[in-house]
Amino acid sequence: MFEEATQMLSLSVSIPAARGKMTRIDPIREVEKALVSLPQVSVPVEHDFGHNIYARKVVMPAGTIVTSKLHMRDHFAVVLRGRVDVWEPGGPKRELRGGDYFKTKAGTKRVLHVIDETEWVTFHGTEETTPEAVEREIIEPEEHLLPQAFDALQGVYA
Repeated sequence: MFEEATQMLSLSVSIPAARGKMTRIDPIREVEKALVSLPQVSVPVEHDFGHNIYARKVVMPAGTIVTSKLHMRDHFAVVLRGRVDVWEPGGPKRELRGGDYFKTKAGTKRVLHVIDETEWVTFHGTEETTPEAVEREIIEPEEHLLPQAFDALQGVYA
């Protein structure tokens, strides 16, 4: 399914200009629109707060395709364990494994194919003290998805 999704992403990048100006993340939105009809998988989220920092941890099941939320700020992430293939518009597919640490730039949106069950933590600077307030501060709303796709990540599809 991940290969099909990335193929869709490649095809959607070449949609004629008559459709209007495409943003960098439009190819992923096209994939989300196609994937939203598949069964959704519930992924629990753990939230933790420190002084001016919020940590969000998810455990993604093997065999799922995940689309990330669209973050409005730079932040850091760590793959604690597991293995995922990751694709971002304009870049090649890459593999992340447990122990990998990276910085995510504002405006980034990804498609992940979870190969092995993966534990992923993001860290966000904030003065907010509830997950809901942090979401309003750092996440760009995306109305095109079904409400259940807003749960743990953005969309988790089996």
